[in-house]
Amino acid sequence: MKEDLANIQDNNARFISASPQERYLNLLDTRPALIDHVPQHQLASLLGMKPESIQPH
Repeated sequence: MKEDLANIQDNNARFISASPQERYLNLLDTRPALIDHVPQHQLASLLGMKPESIQPH
């Protein structure tokens, strides 16, 4: 349980400290299906970028 919480905290810290571009590249690497299934404006909001900045793959 403590290890799970520590992992979540580490992931959150990495997400917060990453640039929007790094967040996008990480998303492409870890959850590529989201790019095709989640509306672009919602992904942009999550990643902290403008919708037009997201490149379709």
